[in-house]
Amino acid sequence: MRDMVYKFQPALIIAARIISGFFLAGAASMVSITVAWGLFIFASSQSAQAWFILQLCAAGMGAGSGSILAWFNIDRNTKLLVTMMVTVAILGGLAGAWAGYEYGAYRNALCCDKGGTIILLRPVTYSAVGSALLANLAMLIFALVRNRMKASLRSSHPPATLVSGTEYRSVNR
Repeated sequence: MRDMVYKFQPALIIAARIISGFFLAGAASMVSITVAWGLFIFASSQSAQAWFILQLCAAGMGAGSGSILAWFNIDRNTKLLVTMMVTVAILGGLAGAWAGYEYGAYRNALCCDKGGTIILLRPVTYSAVGSALLANLAMLIFALVRNRMKASLRSSHPPATLVSGTEYRSVNR
C-alpha cells in the first residue's frame, strides 16, 4: 500500500495543482475584471476599446497571478526563475483571455442568428475561463520543463567522492 502511495504521489500532486490553479486563477480573474469594471466606470470612460483592453488585461493578469499561487515552488527559486514563471503565467493568461473572448463572441454571434435564443454567458465569462485554462496550461508546461531540466542536470553531475572513497550525496538534491 505504501509503495502505491509513493508511486502515484507525483500524479496526485500535479492533479491537485491543476485543480487548485484553475479555481484560484478563475477567482482572481473574476475579481480583476470586477476591479477593472469599477475603474472603468468611476473614471468616466466611455470608450468601448478601452473597456475591451482593460477587461482582457485584467482577466489575463488576474488569472496569471492566481495560477502562480498554485504552481509556485518555495525552495531554491532564483530571480530569473521567478521572473520567467511570472512572465509565462501572465502571457498565458493574456492569451487565454483573448482566445476566450474571441470564442465567446463567435459563439454568441452564432446563437443570435437563431430567433428566440437567450445568451446565458457573455464573452467576459469566456474570457475569464479561457485565461484560467491557458494560464494553468502554461504553468503546467513550465513546471514539467523545469523538472525535466533539473533531472537532466542532476544526472549529468556525478556525486562527489570523499577522501575515504565513499560517495557523498546531498540530502537536498
